[in-house]
Amino acid sequence: MKLIIVLFSALSVAACSPTFNSDPAPTPSPSADFQDLIQGPNLEGEWQSACSYVSSEDAYHLKSLSIKGKDVVRVDSIFTESSCRIFLKKLEDKGKFRWVKTTTYGGYQVEYRFSLGLGSYSIGKEELLVEGNQLYLSDFHVGFGSIDKSVALVKVAGAR
Repeated sequence: MKLIIVLFSALSVAACSPTFNSDPAPTPSPSADFQDLIQGPNLEGEWQSACSYVSSEDAYHLKSLSIKGKDVVRVDSIFTESSCRIFLKKLEDKGKFRWVKTTTYGGYQVEYRFSLGLGSYSIGKEELLVEGNQLYLSDFHVGFGSIDKSVALVKVAGAR
C-alpha cells in the first residue's frame, strides 16, 4: 500500500511540474541590426570588370557586383583564356551590405552578411573606392594598400 501511495505522489508531482517549450526562440532577421554606420554613395545597379589575368591562379577573372537597396550579389567568374569565354567556375556571394566607415584615401569600408542557406550567414569586410565612373574592390582585404587599381568595375549600360 505504501508503494502505491509513493508512486501516486510521484506521478502527481510530475503532473504539476512546469513544462518548457523546446521550440527555439525566433532568430532576428540578419538585416534587422545591420544598419549603415555612415552614409555612403549610391552604387545601385550592375557593375562589371573587364576580363583580367590573375597570375597567382593562372586564370582569367570577370568580376561583377549588383546592388539593389541593401541587397548585394558579388560574383567572380573564372575562365581559362583571355577572352573569358571558356568557363571554369563561378564564386558567388549573396546577401546584405552596410557602409561602415570612410578610409584615409577617400574610399569606404563595407561589411557584408552573405547567406549560407538555412538561415545562416557569414560576415565579411571589404574596402571600395569610387573614382569617376569606376569602382575598385579590395577582394575582401581591409587595411593599408588593400585597393588594387588594376581591375576597375564600370556600371553596365542600361542598368539602373
